[in-house]
Amino acid sequence: MILSFYVMRKFFIPFLFSVFSLFSIFILQFLMRFSEQLIGKGIATTLIIQLIVYNLAWMMVLVVPMAVLVATLMAFGGLSQNNEITAIRAAGLSIYKLTILPLILAAGLVYFLIYFNNEILPDANHKTKKSYVGDYGNPSGSFNCTKCFYDRDIRLCDSCRKSDTRFKQTDECKNL
Repeated sequence: MILSFYVMRKFFIPFLFSVFSLFSIFILQFLMRFSEQLIGKGIATTLIIQLIVYNLAWMMVLVVPMAVLVATLMAFGGLSQNNEITAIRAAGLSIYKLTILPLILAAGLVYFLIYFNNEILPDANHKTKKSYVGDYGNPSGSFNCTKCFYDRDIRLCDSCRKSDTRFKQTDECKNL
């Protein structure tokens, strides 16, 4: 049992580091992608923070499996590199008993992600889309125009985004 907790400690530290690193990468990517639409448009800071928080949901779905993979590789790779697995086998202990606690943790994360994907993620995606459309009430911001639409259903018109060629124009917008 002590050996299982030793393996979990070797697993848990890289897991936390991976989660933090991957979340940082995804948040920076999100901010760089939407910086043109967020900065200088008169959008309230609370709306921008709310938008980031809602987008953390889809990031969580991608980050947790990648962090588990990295942590598993680092934990068992480190054990193998230091010949600790050889020492455990020489002591007569089974490698399968060594992996029981990480497998239980992985099963718990699987059930958490199933719940998260079915219950929390759809609501967060819906609230994100609503904030793009402008239901949060900022008349001077760029997220409240419903006459044009973006390839991913982010609705903005050309008067809001003149320089961006990724936006499609509807017949209603041609009259603007």
